Amino acid sequence: MEKSKIEELYRCYLECGMEVSTDSRRVGEGVLFVALVGDRFDGNEYALSALDKGAKYAVVSRPDLAKEEPRCLLVEDTLVALQTLASHHRDQFPHLQVLGITGTNGKTTTKELTAAILTHAKVPTLYTEGNLNNHIGVPLTLLRLRPEHQVAIIEMGASKRGDIKELVEIAHPNVGVITNVGRAHLEGFGSQQGILETKSELFDYLQAHQGKILLNIDDPLLWERWHGSESIGFGLTTHTAIQGAEVVCDPYLKMKLLINGISQPVTSQLVGKYNAYNVLAATALATTCDISPKQVAEAIATYHPSNHRSQLIVGTKGRQMIADAYNANPSSMMEALENISAQHATHKLVLLGDMRELGHESLQEHQRIIDWLTRHPEITPLLCGEEFGKVAQERMKQFPTNRELESYLQENQELPADLVVLVKGSHGIGLEQLLPRLETMINS
Repeated sequence: MEKSKIEELYRCYLECGMEVSTDSRRVGEGVLFVALVGDRFDGNEYALSALDKGAKYAVVSRPDLAKEEPRCLLVEDTLVALQTLASHHRDQFPHLQVLGITGTNGKTTTKELTAAILTHAKVPTLYTEGNLNNHIGVPLTLLRLRPEHQVAIIEMGASKRGDIKELVEIAHPNVGVITNVGRAHLEGFGSQQGILETKSELFDYLQAHQGKILLNIDDPLLWERWHGSESIGFGLTTHTAIQGAEVVCDPYLKMKLLINGISQPVTSQLVGKYNAYNVLAATALATTCDISPKQVAEAIATYHPSNHRSQLIVGTKGRQMIADAYNANPSSMMEALENISAQHATHKLVLLGDMRELGHESLQEHQRIIDWLTRHPEITPLLCGEEFGKVAQERMKQFPTNRELESYLQENQELPADLVVLVKGSHGIGLEQLLPRLETMINS
């Protein structure tokens, strides 16, 4: 995009009080409306109505709109305009610490933990809201930057090769972490090696721009690819700058942190030993911002997970539910199952939904879960979705959709005491819709 056009857009953005909207249904007074175009929608169709609702300017890609209304700012591609505007705005803050977070599992929890630590330490921080971690969400997050911010935490998601490269070239991070490299979105990446190379685009950028690489040394793929680079290591198995030890989870995660040689006990409200790596990644990020071990521990102790991510709900008569229904892939589902297997409850029930976007490996990955369940007869599975339906064994109850599963729960509402329930599945399966009913059942 030409420099003059960028400057024009930025001037209009400032005139709009640095307020941007891409949703014509939620246009505030005086904002800059960006008419994004997708496969099933064309924001250009709503540009004039957005102006009527109070938008000050509209960024459009249709010449006829610009001719009809001078407040329509014509660009070739509105998405590119949004991304370029966001990157230009980010560069107005040369001393800003931008922390980039990507990885197969744990991105959002790591982001939330890091934000909790920095907020507790009273560091003015901007961070990704919800899961706005893609080619649209990252620019919208950056456009919320204000002069008072000292740190920006940017979560970066990917579903195909090149996605992280696109995001780092928008956000210009100077610190970054890859939580892990697991098996997710295989349909878009092609293989786990493809996932590694895509996630590594964050480290490629940092290495080229003298940024700080935070390396999970316990992830074999990351270690093999990046162990020779200049980095700050974290892990559980070897002495590193940020090390975890004495990890227990009964039911909440507790551990000892060793931060640059300083020992600090940590208690949390997270469940699952796999969250130890999220704690370590967040600690490593916070340490680059000069947060003390004591402040790290205090913040982690008060952080309460939400959005159905490793969220423990305690009911009556010893019943518990682990709500982890926001997303699922082979790596995260196996970790969740291993965690419930380690619980001391007398009865164990798992509601598992299909894992999406696995391409030609879908059947094999769902079969691996079935094989694991077969080796753990102490766990009762309720399976939901077409993929599990293809591989479920006779003894296993399987339901095509969450509606059939909900009907089953209505007819079988009595749950034994001393029970732990795991709810895990891809968001598209909709198992989170069953959580209110399950919460009522564990409290009955």
